[in-house]
Amino acid sequence: MKYFPFLILLLLFACNKKDDQANKKPVLTLSPVTDGLQLQLQGSATDADGKVKEIAINWGDDKG
Repeated sequence: MKYFPFLILLLLFACNKKDDQANKKPVLTLSPVTDGLQLQLQGSATDADGKVKEIAINWGDDKG
């Protein structure tokens, strides 16, 4: 019984193993095409360790 607290701590540390792979940032690729004052954006988004749920663009005009 005198080793019981030590065994509990050892078990807790063994169960809390962290993933070796760190979270990687998604990659966004844009290909702008301009024609005078018109702008057309084409692009894609990929995430090496998950799915891209949505892409949000803030144009800076406060119109959400």
